[in-house]
Amino acid sequence: MTGRLRKPLVTFAALLLVLGLGGAAGWWLAMRSMPMGDVHPVGSGRNGTQGSKGMGTAPDMQGMRGMQPAAGQREPSLQAMPGTVRIDPVRLQRTGVRYAVAVREPLVRTVRAEGTVTYDEERRAAVTTKVAGWIERLYVDKPGQPVRRGQPLLEIYSPELVSTARELVLALEYADRAPGEPAPDASRETALRDAATAALSPSRLVESA
Repeated sequence: MTGRLRKPLVTFAALLLVLGLGGAAGWWLAMRSMPMGDVHPVGSGRNGTQGSKGMGTAPDMQGMRGMQPAAGQREPSLQAMPGTVRIDPVRLQRTGVRYAVAVREPLVRTVRAEGTVTYDEERRAAVTTKVAGWIERLYVDKPGQPVRRGQPLLEIYSPELVSTARELVLALEYADRAPGEPAPDASRETALRDAATAALSPSRLVESA
């Protein structure tokens, strides 16, 4: 019984093997008999680009920068320049890279920064009066306004200062009318008198300071 079953199995396996070998041989013969004109292998062209036989650059890509011209079109002058780098148009389309002729141009860089503009503290001065009174006229009315040496800043009226100036005028007039013997420290008094006279007007009239 076992021998009868084994014989059909061996026959069936041998039949499958023959069919497989026959199919492989038929495929091999068909490939050999196929004419070479129907096969278009991808290879490197004269300009180093890849593509199929009979295929040119797509019409919508011919006008793009970096695309090679189709057959019959004129080569651009860029291709004839020495040191020109040429890239496959397919790669250019995939990556979106564009190339052009390198030129020398000035590199301009704009720097924006935040800051605060303020006055020079070493050139600022605070002016205060040493007498009580009120300002009648102000010549410098803005903070940070530049001034020069000897420039009037303001006009001030002080009753205390006017009273002191009148007393000084009376003392000077008394000294002029009754000259006496020189004091022990006459040189010092003379210097003080000259300074006080210079501080007053030539007519010795008390005015607003």
